[in-house]
Amino acid sequence: SMIQRVSGVSAEKAVQVLQRWPTPLSFFKEAEVHRLEVEEENEAFDESQTGKGKGKAKKRKAEDFVTEVLGGDVAQRGVKGKVATRLFHLFAAEEYDE
Repeated sequence: SMIQRVSGVSAEKAVQVLQRWPTPLSFFKEAEVHRLEVEEENEAFDESQTGKGKGKAKKRKAEDFVTEVLGGDVAQRGVKGKVATRLFHLFAAEEYDE
């Protein structure tokens, strides 16, 4: 499959991705919804942190979309880290640099 051409994506990880998102368009649509949710949460986070000291709470990143959905636990070899970020940037981009 096309997804296995991405560096770091094994057959096992490709199956996980394709079971969740059978087409690049399905990935793109869900990633866009996720991106908007993250932006809203981060704006609310910024407003709630005004005037407070730095806590341990962190903002979410849109790039963590694949990890949040397919990251799995320690026993399951999920799609995480650089591979997850690479997939997000590849399939969620509205346009590519030349």
